Amino acid sequence: MTAYQETVRTFIATAISTEAHQVLEEAAGRLRQDIPQGVGWVRPEGIHLTLKFLGNIRPEMVDRVLDSLAAPAAMSAPFQLGLSGRLGVFPNSRRPRVLWAGIDGDLAALSAFQEAVEEAMKNLGFSPEERPYSPHLTLGRVRRGVSDAALAKISSSVTAAQLPGAQPWQVDSFHLFQTDLKPSGSVHTVLGSVTLDAPNAAPGRP
Repeated sequence: MTAYQETVRTFIATAISTEAHQVLEEAAGRLRQDIPQGVGWVRPEGIHLTLKFLGNIRPEMVDRVLDSLAAPAAMSAPFQLGLSGRLGVFPNSRRPRVLWAGIDGDLAALSAFQEAVEEAMKNLGFSPEERPYSPHLTLGRVRRGVSDAALAKISSSVTAAQLPGAQPWQVDSFHLFQTDLKPSGSVHTVLGSVTLDAPNAAPGRP
């Protein structure tokens, strides 16, 4: 096995609806026209709602991660999410690094499940995230070396942009994704999935 095959780059996330993808693709297209340089855009098919970034793991850890996700998934009922209509940047408008679209819906259920996933991954030895979980959909990332003027343009363009609504969608599964970094952009592959299947679970309480 060669060095680059010894680990796989992974994260835990759920998919969004086809309609939401279309809305975000159109919004990103308008932003690209207004921001011609300085941003690496996420492929439309690569937009997911991420719960936990695991980083590089050894292939034999994949089954252990999926096994650890099974318990919180079995205690969690499906829930609905939607687009909030908001666009923004992280960490702030002066130094934007990530361009994002907001999420709304049953955020209590999402947050509770994310906390359960965080605890399950902690038990496997993954470091817990220090920052509070902020659900969002990443549209693009600002490249290094962008001028202050360009940063200001990026922030103002995102702030002024409009994001149409989309019908809420049901979240009933989460996936362990592998990321392959390619010159044309990141390619994500599902390594395994878990299904939320606790019909009597109280909302927001996995």
